[in-house]
Amino acid sequence: MSQNTPVTIPKDAVPREVPLRELERELQALAGARTQAHLKLAVRAYQLVRDGELQDPESLVISSELKKVESRVFALRKEVQARRIAAKGLRCPNCQTPYSEGDRFCGSCGGTLDRPPVETRACPECAAEVEMAARYCPGCGYSIAPSAGAATKASPGGDTSPAGTGAPKSAATKRKKKATASAGKGD
Repeated sequence: MSQNTPVTIPKDAVPREVPLRELERELQALAGARTQAHLKLAVRAYQLVRDGELQDPESLVISSELKKVESRVFALRKEVQARRIAAKGLRCPNCQTPYSEGDRFCGSCGGTLDRPPVETRACPECAAEVEMAARYCPGCGYSIAPSAGAATKASPGGDTSPAGTGAPKSAATKRKKKATASAGKGD
């Protein structure tokens, strides 16, 4: 060949001037496009088999296998969702059935699920959780004022109620005070 003879490059051939990195990117993009085309073709073929428009025996077998796989995928997704819900602790307050975030009613008993969270505070006597509106601790019976910071305090006049409530102290608190006073007299 002489130096003046032009070299013919087939249409599909890639010129050597194109950088390797660019060729790799194009190859990757084409592989993705090919995969998408295969998926579209497979979905269309499955639709034809399912609708009875394609009666190819091999396609019918593959379609039957796919139905089994889809059924199992559906069951597993449902189980995974139930376990995620259970892990979050979202349960109906009426029947304890797990529910998903955003559900407004229980799918099992029909109970309302959109209750606002109840604000709580620690009892100053026993550290149990007490609703902010509660007047007494459900753990020890300690008399607690409905406001956030006020708790029962003994006043010089002998009033043992929370500030301004007039509520008596619990029997448990009175016993503790007597035990403390008796221990101090023995000195």
